[in-house]
Amino acid sequence: MSIARNSIFAAMLVSSLAMASLDAPSTPSSDQAAHSTYEALSNSIFYHEAKLVENMHKYSPLVETYIQQMKQDPELGKVPASDNYFLGRLVLDNRGINDQTYGKKQSGKFKRVLDRLDGFYKMKYVPQGFMQLIFLNSGFDREDCELKYQRQEFLGEVRTLVFNVVPLKHTKGVHFVGRIWVEDQDYNIVRINGTYAPQSRGKHYFHFDSWRLNLQPGLWLPAYVYTEDSDVKYDLVRKLSMKGQTRLWGYDLKHSGQQTEFTDMQVESPAKDVADHSGNGANEISPIESQQKWQREAEDSVLDRMERAGVLAPDGEASKVLQAVVNNFEVVLPDEASLAMVLSHELAHIALGHSVDTKYAFSDRMIFPDEDVLRKLVMQRSETDEMAADKKASELLRNSPYKDKLANAGLFLRALQAHAHELTWLIDPNFGNRMAKGRELFRMASLEQSAPQLQRGDVHQLAALPLGSRVKLDPWDDQVSLQKSKPVPLLTARDKMPFEVTPMFPNLARTTNAADVVAQQKQ
Repeated sequence: MSIARNSIFAAMLVSSLAMASLDAPSTPSSDQAAHSTYEALSNSIFYHEAKLVENMHKYSPLVETYIQQMKQDPELGKVPASDNYFLGRLVLDNRGINDQTYGKKQSGKFKRVLDRLDGFYKMKYVPQGFMQLIFLNSGFDREDCELKYQRQEFLGEVRTLVFNVVPLKHTKGVHFVGRIWVEDQDYNIVRINGTYAPQSRGKHYFHFDSWRLNLQPGLWLPAYVYTEDSDVKYDLVRKLSMKGQTRLWGYDLKHSGQQTEFTDMQVESPAKDVADHSGNGANEISPIESQQKWQREAEDSVLDRMERAGVLAPDGEASKVLQAVVNNFEVVLPDEASLAMVLSHELAHIALGHSVDTKYAFSDRMIFPDEDVLRKLVMQRSETDEMAADKKASELLRNSPYKDKLANAGLFLRALQAHAHELTWLIDPNFGNRMAKGRELFRMASLEQSAPQLQRGDVHQLAALPLGSRVKLDPWDDQVSLQKSKPVPLLTARDKMPFEVTPMFPNLARTTNAADVVAQQKQ
């Protein structure tokens, strides 16, 4: 169907359903038209959802799930008490979802102890369970459920039709119960909100809100899932209150690392020989330059491998902003003191000549499966180098335009220290050294000592923001950009939510290519 025809079809559906709900008696012909339109649309929705699952076999995106267990605080309401983290790759095969976990290497005995404690003392989270929340189950068809139209609603720039999904009485097995939002052109499901049933004592299905984005013209793919549940009883006496975020990215990883198709290869003519007959040329470099080039080769090799594995974003808008903050050490008045603090520490490593291990300059060390990237690339520095970088970073900050705003950076460190004991997975980096552990602050402690005390109840003191407040990630090509949302005034201290997981409401928009735009302009 063309876009215009689809829009007419959607309008007919809404009009027919509206007429069927009026108090005035309907005619057989109007009832028949409404039923026929509804049947055609339902079939289209079921078809496109099955088509999505089929299309997902072509992709293997990274899936990152971060979960916070919550506890009740008398002043702030529910606050994080502990956390969990999973990173893996989603691969669909004939058996269903195959989770390829990106995990850090642990000793066998220690890992068995952790698994035993996790199963005995806590809710056992299953990474595949969160991956399954991006799809509707196999029972999503006209034989097992009914779609009941509710209304129209704009999600960002996209008009949607909203339906309740109601299982039929004879439906058996696990099935979805909740609501779906369907875009009004091709009838792809763009949002899913609800849970799976039936629940059982040994298996619990969380409530979830799942979103899909139009990543390529006509292609809607899963991008975000927000999960939340409270007072979940998972044994005889204990209950669980939790919330979590699942993000998918790296759909187009085959084009990461500046790779091109083989057909794009060009063989240039041999370069002209600029050396003289003595063997000394203008392009020769000194031993010191050779060592620096070798170190840079190791760094570039690591960065390229991390980007190809999908755990490092390519250069983009955010990179330019970070570079601008680094430049602000010398030229411009900034407003990102906390970011400058972190960057100053890394800049100090460069200034002091601290390099990554040059063993990574050998290309064979980069040949390994993507899911081993966290195990193979060890990016931690020695404590001696870290302490020297702290000292140098403090010097850089004192002589930069950030010198009058260092209290803000120290306040962030106080907040980090206050939450490090509960949010161990959030604080522990996949690459690099920790900034804090337990109640101990490891890095830039001098800034924390000069900062004001944390005032949890003061809405004007923002030590740290909720997760995802500053940057957003394009699920298709991994580009990172800055959020453009406007600041929202806080009404109570409960609105501050430092380091917390929050629901996600992406601004849905359609992606079009240049040819489509030209065709629409000619119509």
